Amino acid sequence: MLQPRWPQQGSLRAFYEHRVRMGTLRQPGRRLVFPKRRLALPNVVAVDDCFALMAAPSLRTAAGLRDRAALELLYGAGLRVSELVA
Repeated sequence: MLQPRWPQQGSLRAFYEHRVRMGTLRQPGRRLVFPKRRLALPNVVAVDDCFALMAAPSLRTAAGLRDRAALELLYGAGLRVSELVA
């Protein structure tokens, strides 16, 4: 059974499944229509902005090398910032 988006939907679905098991209803799913929620796509960084970000840290300092390595890891592995600092 799919996870319900709203508690009422889950309760309604469980009630109908119970009625089907008891034999008082036949195929109630044909008449049930549940609203579908649109999924939002995540915001992504443009390729040019990504290259500019990678070129920003100075490679002459230790902090610049550290920052460049962190950016490469974030981008290359698809990590979140919270996953990088943990």
